[in-house]
Amino acid sequence: MLRNYFRIAVRNILRHRFFSVINIFGLAVSMSACLLIISMLADQKKYDRFHPGKDRIFRILSKRSSHSVWSATSPYLLHDELLDTYSGIEQVVSIRPFIGGDIKYNENIVTQAGLYADENFFRLFNFALKQGDPLTALKDPHSLVLTESMSGKLFGDENPLGKTVSFADRCLDPLGLGIESDEKMIGDFKITGVISEMGYKTHMRFDFIASMASLHSLVDAGIHKAAFDDWNNMWEFYNYVLLEPGKNEKELAGFLDEITVNKYNAEDKNEINFEAQPLTQITPGRFTNNPLSFSLPREGYYFLSALGLIVLFSACFNYTNLSLARGLSRAKEIGLRKINGARKGQIFFQFVSEAVVLSLVALVLAVIILQFLKRGFSGFWVSQYLPVGFDSGIAILLIFVLFSIVTGFLAGFLPAAYLSSFNPLRILTRNNADGNSRKGSFIFSRPVLGKSLVVAQFVFSMVLILSTLTLFAQLKHLMVAEYGFDRNNIINIRLHGNDYATMANELSGHPDVLKISASNLVPATGFSYGSKYRTYPDLEDSIEMPYFGIDQNFIGNFGLTLVAGRNFPENSSRSTEQYVIMNESAIRELGFSTTSEAIGRLVVEAESKQPVEIIGIVKDFNYELFMENIRPLTLRYNPDEFRYLNLKISGSDIPGTLKFLESKWKDADKVHPFNYKFFDEQLAKTHAIFGDILSMIGFVAFLAISISSLGLLGMATFAAETRRKEIGIRKVLGAEIRGLLVLLSGGFFILLIIAAVIAIPLSYLINNAWLQEFAYRISMGPAIFLGGMLIVFLIGLLTIGSQTLKAAMTNPAAVLRDE
Repeated sequence: MLRNYFRIAVRNILRHRFFSVINIFGLAVSMSACLLIISMLADQKKYDRFHPGKDRIFRILSKRSSHSVWSATSPYLLHDELLDTYSGIEQVVSIRPFIGGDIKYNENIVTQAGLYADENFFRLFNFALKQGDPLTALKDPHSLVLTESMSGKLFGDENPLGKTVSFADRCLDPLGLGIESDEKMIGDFKITGVISEMGYKTHMRFDFIASMASLHSLVDAGIHKAAFDDWNNMWEFYNYVLLEPGKNEKELAGFLDEITVNKYNAEDKNEINFEAQPLTQITPGRFTNNPLSFSLPREGYYFLSALGLIVLFSACFNYTNLSLARGLSRAKEIGLRKINGARKGQIFFQFVSEAVVLSLVALVLAVIILQFLKRGFSGFWVSQYLPVGFDSGIAILLIFVLFSIVTGFLAGFLPAAYLSSFNPLRILTRNNADGNSRKGSFIFSRPVLGKSLVVAQFVFSMVLILSTLTLFAQLKHLMVAEYGFDRNNIINIRLHGNDYATMANELSGHPDVLKISASNLVPATGFSYGSKYRTYPDLEDSIEMPYFGIDQNFIGNFGLTLVAGRNFPENSSRSTEQYVIMNESAIRELGFSTTSEAIGRLVVEAESKQPVEIIGIVKDFNYELFMENIRPLTLRYNPDEFRYLNLKISGSDIPGTLKFLESKWKDADKVHPFNYKFFDEQLAKTHAIFGDILSMIGFVAFLAISISSLGLLGMATFAAETRRKEIGIRKVLGAEIRGLLVLLSGGFFILLIIAAVIAIPLSYLINNAWLQEFAYRISMGPAIFLGGMLIVFLIGLLTIGSQTLKAAMTNPAAVLRDE
C-alpha cells in the first residue's frame, strides 16, 4: 500500500509540474532557513556537556534591585560563605578574567589572554590535563596552566612542565574586544600543566589559567587590585557551585536568598540578589552582563525561529491553497476511489503522503541552499565575536529528515482532510472536473478558508517588509544622528602600555596632525568605567555615573562644549585626581539647580573616599550607544589610566599621514604593532549588529514575499485555466480585455487590500515596541507604510497581471472549438 501511495504521489508531482515546482521551491527555501537555525541551535547545545557533573554545576548570577538585567558575575565572598555556612555544597570555584599580555620564554613572545582560577578548578570542570597534576596545578602562587595550542606556540616541541616564563600583564579581556591596561611586569610564572585539545565546547574563553593564589600575591604586593572582601562589588568574579548528589537547584536558591537577607539592607536600592543558573543553560541562555564569552541569547533564537517559521508557514499556506485548488480537478478520482471501497482514512493518508514526498524532495534542494546560507551567516559582522559551528553529523541529518516529514504532514494535513471528505455521489453527479461549478469559481470550493490563507500570507509579508523599511530608516538615523561631539578625521591609536606623553611627542611632528589628546576609552563605542559620587560633606546615597579618563586636550579635540567652569589645568598631577568635570545630567542628578552653583563644590568618589572639586561642566553628549538616554558622566584626569591617543588630522593626505605615524611608532615601540582606527568607522561598527539584523529581516522578507508571490502566481494561473471557457464566451459576446482583467484579478487585489488593512496596524505595534528601546528613534510615518504597500502591490500586479492578461488575450476560437 505504501509503495502504491508513493507511486501515485510521484505521478501527480510529475503530472502537475508547474504547481510542483512552485511548492518544492517554496518549501525548499523556507526549510533551508529553518535548517540553518536547527544547525545553530544544535551547535550551541553542545556547550559544557562534557563535564561529568554538569547537571549539578551552577553559575551564580547577581543583580542589584534597581537593575533589570542579571550579571554573570557575583561577589568573591560568596565562595567562602557558601562553603562554610551551607551543607550540600560539594565545591565552589571562583574565576576572574582580565589577565593577559606578553608571555616570554627565551626569545619567544606570545600575546594571549586567560583566567585566574581556584586550585579546585580541575576538580569541578573536566578540562583534562595532558601534562601536570590537576589537583596541584593551580595551588601555588605564580603557577600557570597552558592550553596545548599555546604551549606549542611558546615552547614548540619542548616539554613545558616546570619551565619558567616572564609575564608582562596588560589585563587583556577574554572577549577580544581590545580592552587593556598599562603593561606591568608581574614576575616569573612556572608552567604546571598543559590542557589537552579535546575539541570540547565551553562558554569559557582562555589561552591559559593562572592560579588564584597568584592574584592574591599580586594584590598583597600592590601590583594589582581585586575586590576579595567587598560584598558590594559584583563585577569582577565568576562563582560556580557543584552540589552534592541528591541536592537540587531549589535548595541552592534558598541558600542564596538567605545570603541576600543576611548581607544586605532590604530597603537599599543597591541590594544585591542572587540566582543559580545551570551550567548547561549558559549557552544558549538568557542575556547577561559581563559574559565570559559571546553567545547567542535565547531571545536571539526566538527571534530567528520566528522569522524561519513565518517563511515556513508561508510555504505551507502555498501548498494548502494550491492543493485545495487542484483538488477540484481530482474530484472524480476521489469519487471513483470511494465508490470502489476506499475509506476516508486511506484517501487522507494518500494526500498526506504526497505532501511528505514533495517535502522530502524539497529537503534535498534545501540542504543545497543551506550551504549558501551558512556562508552568508559567516559573513555577518557579529560572526567574528559569535563563532557558530554547523554540525553535519548523522544525528543532525536525521533531525533534518524528521523535520521535513513533519513539514510535509503540516502542509498536507488541511488539503488531505478536506479532499478526503468529498461525498462520492455528489461528486460524480456534478461537473466538477472543469472547475466551472458555482462553488469552484474562485480558487477552490471553500473560498473563505483559501482567501484567509492568502490574506495571512501577505500579512506576514507586509509586516516583514514594513519592519525592514523601519529598521533601515532607524539605522540610517543612527548613522547621521548628532552625538554631540566631533567624530570626523580623528584617529584613535592604542598605546599598548607606552607613556602617552612620550608617544604624543613622537607622533606630533607631521603638519597634518593638528591636535593630540589621550583617553582611557573611546566614546560611544559601548564601553565605560563605573563609579559613584556623592556631594560633600553630605553623606547620602551615592549616585552611579560612568567616568572617562581624559587629558587637557580631549574636550577641544572632540569638540565638546564647556557650559560652565574651566578645563583641567596644564600642570595637573599625574598621580592624584584633584578635579573633575561633569556633564549637565550629572549636575542635575546631584541636586544642583544651576551649573554655576555646582562649580567649586566638592564631591566624593565612593572608592577613593577623597573629596574632589567640580571645576567644569560640559554640555551633554552621547558617550554611550544610542539605545541609552544620556546619563550622568564624570571626566577625570588620571594619566595612569590612559589607553588611547586621539589624533585630530587635517585629512588632506591621509595615506601619507598614516605612513608617517606608523614609521614614528615603529621607531618608538619595536614590540607592539601600530594599532589604529578611524573614529567614524568605529562608531559605524558599533551599530553593525543592527545591520546584521537588517540583513536577516530583509532576507526573510524577500523570501516570504517571493514565496507568497509564487503561490499567488499558481492560484492566478489555476483560476485563469478553470475559467477559460467563461472567458471565451464573454469575449464572443463582446467583453473588452480591460473588463476581463478586472473580472479575473479584482478578487485577488481585494485580498491584498484586506491584508494591508491588517498588516499596517500590526506592524506599527510591533515596530513601535522595539523602537522604544532607542533613546534616539524615528517615528513611523506614512512614507514607510506607503512604501511597503507599494512594494507588495507592484509584486501582486506583476504576478496576477501576467496570468490574467494572458488569459484575457486568449483566442476564444481556440477555447470553444470543441463546443
